[in-house]
Amino acid sequence: MTVADLQEQLRLLLKNREMAAEARRTARQLDEAIRRLGSQNDATERVSKLQSVRARPVTAPGPRPQPMLIDQLNSLSQMAGAADRRVGRSALEYSEVLKDELAAIKADVSRLLIE
Repeated sequence: MTVADLQEQLRLLLKNREMAAEARRTARQLDEAIRRLGSQNDATERVSKLQSVRARPVTAPGPRPQPMLIDQLNSLSQMAGAADRRVGRSALEYSEVLKDELAAIKADVSRLLIE
């Protein structure tokens, strides 16, 4: 274990923490838009689309829910931070996949809120 390994671990953990916070902010933004539009009779289709996008970052309740983006980021952080060790290539690659998913969700939210 080197100082560089620890720095890489810290960078991944901080990046994942920021992405999880950003995903939670996006989910709150969606909740607010859904609540605001829910009272409008002509917005049913738009609310449905917003709810569909919201399902991507937030794990649905239930007996065997599929972990969604926020929970995936938290799990990756728990795994990467469980011990002082070199971060595996697969963890770094998975973090990039989750980063791309967050960007796609945010793009969909922006597009739907403009409609």
